[in-house]
Amino acid sequence: MNPNYKNLFLLVFLFSFSQLYASTPKPSFKGVEFKPSTNVLCTTGQFVTYKNQTDEKKLEGEFKSSYLWTFEGGVPNTYLGETPPAIKYNIIGVFKTTLVGSALNSEGKVLGKREYTEMIYVENPKINLGMDKSICANSAVMLDAGAGFEKYRWTPENNNGKLGDEQQLTVNKSGVYKITASTKNDCEASDIIKINTEVCTGIVSNEMNANLKVYPNPAKDAINIEATFSIASELRVVLTNSTGQEVSRLNYNNITNVSDRMDISAMIPGIYRANYYVNGVLAKSTNLIIQ
Repeated sequence: MNPNYKNLFLLVFLFSFSQLYASTPKPSFKGVEFKPSTNVLCTTGQFVTYKNQTDEKKLEGEFKSSYLWTFEGGVPNTYLGETPPAIKYNIIGVFKTTLVGSALNSEGKVLGKREYTEMIYVENPKINLGMDKSICANSAVMLDAGAGFEKYRWTPENNNGKLGDEQQLTVNKSGVYKITASTKNDCEASDIIKINTEVCTGIVSNEMNANLKVYPNPAKDAINIEATFSIASELRVVLTNSTGQEVSRLNYNNITNVSDRMDISAMIPGIYRANYYVNGVLAKSTNLIIQ
């Protein structure tokens, strides 16, 4: 064959092939994207809705798009289609939602895909200050909102006056106290408690019905701790030095009787403060001389 004809034939073949290839439709996504109605649920049992915002080019010819959703922690946890139903979240946690967009030919073959992910935060914060309490006049009780919050605010009930912004609040007056706390995702929880002060006829208020003994005083190597409660209670014995710093502690949970010793042999001689808390209430506070 004449070399010139051979070259011409090759050029015609290449041109025809390029035209055929150029006319073949090619599926393409610019990107898959969706928007949840919220990324944070502050209680369990709530729903999130999802809007498909995929920026998709027209898929020419026989090509079509397909969308597969996966919802960690959600009900249902998967969905095949463009727009899923509302998804319910019943458990606390951090969950990933994923959308995979695929381009398919007439035979169902995947020719291209894109993926997009959003995180869903499900919280259910709770605060429990416990039962209303009575404390002895001239004593105090420490209220504790619990850990796990970013911000705390103590106020009198139905009053915006600020009493404190820490996890704990020491109270020595009658009143109704409210705590409102928020997590890092701005989910709030609150609780109230009523504190009554009364003149105590014994070591602790009548409702505690406890027989508490701590001896000897002065003491040298150890002190004896004895207590009897009519119902299972919590007892906390805390020793503080002259600057108010805690130097020793014993905790007893869910007990009706205590007979124990606290080792003080390593403590520097001096005057200490012995504080006795029953069910979180400061029931007694006395000076303790250590020789």
